[in-house]
Formats: sequence, structure tokens, C-alpha cells
Amino acid sequence: GDDRIFIEKLIQQPRHIEIQVLADKFGNIIHLGERECSIQRRHQKVIEEAPSPFLDDKLRSSMGKKAIDLARAVSYKSAGTIEFIVDKDKNFYFLEMNTRLQVEHPVTELITGLDIVEEMIKIANGEKLKLKQEDVKFSGFAIECRAYAEDPVRDFVPSIGRLVKYQEPNNKDKIRVDSGVLEGSEISRFYDPMIAKVISYGTSRESAINLMAEALDSFVIRGIRNNINFMRNILSVKSFKEGNYSTDFISKIWPKGYHNSNYDEKLFKLVITIGAFIDCKFRYRNSNRFFTDMVCYINQKQIKIDYRYTKDVCTVYIDNETYEVTSKWFPGELIIECLVNNTPYLAQVDILDEGHKVSIKGNEYELKFRNEFTSNLASFMPIKESPDLSKYLISPMPGLLIRVDVEEGQKVRKGDSLVVIDAMKMENILIADKDCVVKKILKQQNESLMIDDIIIEFE
Repeated sequence: GDDRIFIEKLIQQPRHIEIQVLADKFGNIIHLGERECSIQRRHQKVIEEAPSPFLDDKLRSSMGKKAIDLARAVSYKSAGTIEFIVDKDKNFYFLEMNTRLQVEHPVTELITGLDIVEEMIKIANGEKLKLKQEDVKFSGFAIECRAYAEDPVRDFVPSIGRLVKYQEPNNKDKIRVDSGVLEGSEISRFYDPMIAKVISYGTSRESAINLMAEALDSFVIRGIRNNINFMRNILSVKSFKEGNYSTDFISKIWPKGYHNSNYDEKLFKLVITIGAFIDCKFRYRNSNRFFTDMVCYINQKQIKIDYRYTKDVCTVYIDNETYEVTSKWFPGELIIECLVNNTPYLAQVDILDEGHKVSIKGNEYELKFRNEFTSNLASFMPIKESPDLSKYLISPMPGLLIRVDVEEGQKVRKGDSLVVIDAMKMENILIADKDCVVKKILKQQNESLMIDDIIIEFE
């Protein structure tokens, strides 16, 4: 064996922070401040913001100076980004330089008022930078959320298919959306999973977060799984609101994997109330109805309720509490704007085979309503058992099977590589979760895979 030891410095509570620079061929170099990029999954950025809630003016100036020094040392020309890791004690370490325009450049544009693409073109045209460092002023706060075609509930595996419905946020006059798709566009496995970027700006960080939350609440994407609700949930996390986070934020908040339902009692009752209105409107339109001894099935829970419905108004009684919903929502609309006890709410609605799904504040709930008698009868229905899939390796994503690392009859140890799948510019290695023997290989190298395809059968 090799008795050499490789030692790395431990960076505690690391943050990924980058500095934007502009440099011309005349030796003029300036920086445009920093971007906070610590909200990541699979070491890829999901949410960025500027300025960083962690940096102070002294550290910003020091990091900016080092970024300029680095660009000057390599005679860099154009827009570029110098990336750093910053520890909890505000020590910073060089990570890499990206010699291109970054995906997250809009947050810098919004707080500086500069068009970085325009500056790049002018520099490429041989023009001299007109700005000096003292001319760069920062104002306000900006946040960017990257809408990805992936399933956060299944460990962010890629999702492909057609955008059956694509409706950008309601408040487009207050936010910026950069996208390259339209309703009907095809999301394939051959390209990056990004669908769009949503960017908000506010005079305070809190107002930027609130504008982004409002935007994500009304961003409608159907036909593929996506991370809109996931990002909306992040905006509600206390540590994010306080700016107190690092690159392990996602694994800390959801250590057992992301789940998209919040079981807070207050939110539960709000969703049931909105759900009762939707159910009545869908079934009875403008008729008057009064229901007693009803049961709401919500995410495998059962809640007893009563409710009264008249045109555009539903009064719901839950645990001796009364909720009144008013709305002009009509079946077929994917967004419901309503008042619940005179407080405004916005949610997304999908009609299911039985009942419907309500998405609110980043949380998804499946609901159906039955009377108590029907509910009691339903308890006698046999429960369909799920098939035993433990003897199969199932593809968690669509993609191309680029390598099979085992043979039929081979004994495999837990942790051994089984296959490699290429999906959306990423190679994904599937490993054995236990010791086993390969019985049959059902898919071959260079075959296309769909999600849940069986690749290998074990003994």
C-alpha cells in the first residue's frame, strides 16, 4: 500500500462567494462586488444573491483587491469571476477563476445598474473601460433562483419531457425572468437542466426575498418535475432569512432528503379550507350546499370537517374554528387567488383522478373529500401491496447507459459501481446498496433509459 497521507485544511461552515471583475486591454481592472453562491445541491448553485449577507465592507474590499490582483497577474481581458471559499471566521481562499459570463450575473447587474454583457462586448471591441473603481456603487439587494428540470424529492434526478404548461410569474413587472423556453418546449437529456432564472430586487434583503416568494408561488410549470417548490421552501427557512447559512445548508435542513409537505397545523387547516372551496366549486359551481360529518383526506391523514358553500364563498368548520374562503377561481385555472378570513393567499391547483392537489408556499398537498359513511366503507377496501423491487436495479432518471461495470453471475459488494448513466451533462454512478449476485443484465451499454426502467436483476 501507499503510506503517504494527503492532508487538507478543514474549512468550517464554508461559504462559496465570488467576485465579478471587468478588465480591458489597457490594464484597467475593476470589481463589481461579490455574489453569495452557497445554496447548492450536488456542488451546483441553486440560489445566489448579492451582496452577501455575510461580508462586511472591509472583507469585500480585501477580496475585491485580491480578485483584481489575480486578473492582472494573468493579463486577463473581459468579464470574469474569481471564486473563493470563505470560512466562519471570514478567512478566504482561492477556488478557481471562471473566464466567462456567469449564470448568476443578473444579481450583480441589479445592484450596480451595469449591463455586464454590454461591457464585455465593448471590451472585446477594444474599447477602454469608462468606469473606475470609485464609480462602482452598490444599491439594494438581489436574489436569483434557478428553475431546474429535476425532482428534489428523488435526490434531484433529472426530469425530461414536454412543458405542457409554462406560465411565468404574475409579478413580472417587479422581477426579472431570463428563460429560453416556451410552453410546448421539449426538455431533453442532452442539455443542462436549467429552464429559467428568476431574479428579484429590493431596497432591503427582506423585500427581495418576499418578491421572490411571490414570484415562485405563481410560476407554473407542468409536464416535468421541477424545483420551484423546493426553492420556495428554502426562502421560508429561518436560517436563510437571517443570512446564516453555508454550503451544507440543504443537507442540514433536510438530512434525510427533501420532502415537499409541511405538517404545521395552521398551514394544514389553511390548505383544507382552500381545498374545500375548490372541491365545492369543481362539483357544484353556483349551487348552494351544506355538508356535515365530512372527512378530508390530506397526505394520508384524515380530518373531520363541516362546510357550507354558496357562490364564490365557502365557510369551513374545523375543530371549533371557522374559516371563510372567498374567490373568483373557476375550474381549469391553475392558480387560485383567494381570501381566507380576509387574508390574501395564492396557491396552485391540479385536479386529480379523485380530489386535487394544492401547492402553497412551496408545499404540496393531495386532498379528497368524502362523507363519513363513505369514508368508513373505504376502510374495508383491500390495500394493494407494493411489489418487491429489492432484487432490481432501477434507473432513477432518464438518460443514456454509457457503462455497465458488472457481469452476469458476478458477486458484488456493497458500494461497488454497477452502471454509469449520462443525463443532462452529468455522469451518474449507481452503486450497490448491499452485497448481492448479478442474475441478469437487462439493459446494454449505449441504450437509452427512461425513469424506473429495470437495468439489472439480482439473485
